[in-house]
Amino acid sequence: SISQRVSTIMNGLASVTSAPTQTQRDGYAYAADAFDTLLRQLRTLVEKDLAELGEALDEADANWTPGRFPTWRK
Repeated sequence: SISQRVSTIMNGLASVTSAPTQTQRDGYAYAADAFDTLLRQLRTLVEKDLAELGEALDEADANWTPGRFPTWRK
């Protein structure tokens, strides 16, 4: 996982003063790429998919759920 890779790198660098090894640099590059992909997927989920779901719930007059602003009707 991303967390395990970063943790391994951090543990390997915790008590040394030398520069990161090539293996640590490669691990960081892998974790950074994986995080970038995951962040893009999460952004799509939150900004697009959940927004569309909220709109569909509003159109269906569904009960209010946390995280959604209620639609006020007089």
